[in-house]
Amino acid sequence: MNEPRDVPDLAGLVADHREGAVIAIRVKPRSRRRGVLGVAGGELTVAVGAAPEDGRATEEALRLLAERLGVPRSSVALTSGVRSRSKRVLIAGETAAAVRAKVAALLEQDPS
Repeated sequence: MNEPRDVPDLAGLVADHREGAVIAIRVKPRSRRRGVLGVAGGELTVAVGAAPEDGRATEEALRLLAERLGVPRSSVALTSGVRSRSKRVLIAGETAAAVRAKVAALLEQDPS
């Protein structure tokens, strides 16, 4: 019985940028459960196993985000939030609408 889950409004989550699209994420370091967990507070929550030391959690979050969105890791760059859990990430070469559609598809997937 897989009923479609409610997908939150993603308009504020992803914005157009001259080089692609920018997405707001919140990194959850040292998490047992890894992956894209959902949207909270206008940010996409990305859980990683790495500790928030020397940029390891950020790097794992960017790698995971690239993998889940189906874009090369080289297309994903941090634009702000180096030392914060809240970050803005550029997805180069993608439109905001395309990234929103990919995020919506991720959020609709059954996590189990």
